[in-house]
Amino acid sequence: MKRIVEKRIFMVLLLLALTGCFSKDEMTVKTIEPKCISSQSTCAVDTPQGRFFISFDQESPKAETPVNLYVNYLGEHEIIKISAHMEGVDMFMGKIPLFFVKQATAQEEASVFNAQVLFGSCSLAKMKWKIIFIIDSENNDKLTQHSFFVDLTTFR
Repeated sequence: MKRIVEKRIFMVLLLLALTGCFSKDEMTVKTIEPKCISSQSTCAVDTPQGRFFISFDQESPKAETPVNLYVNYLGEHEIIKISAHMEGVDMFMGKIPLFFVKQATAQEEASVFNAQVLFGSCSLAKMKWKIIFIIDSENNDKLTQHSFFVDLTTFR
């Protein structure tokens, strides 16, 4: 019985010690009003469906730190679904799927979609990513699908 209590106390102390290993500054993520970041290849994409704006809620996304990705759509089509995945450009990380959720907006002509992204980390300090978007839309009972991509860079 005494051994079990000692083990539990040891585990609690170990957990407390491990959670204190990171400084508060390292654990704080600076979020911003969603905007285009400097490492993006493009911020606005024109398609036959309309214009899509790609933005993030962090100025400089870092590997293994959650970041929100926003897709704002302006156009006449009704966006049915946004599918997307990320691929490493200069490293093999496989295809990482992104899952978008439509957000409520006050503007009828605008649609906003959001996905939480977690960029992977590898041995490179600077990692280049390609995000490939597939947009399903409807206009006058006609279903259409278009795709485009955005490149960006993250750091460890």
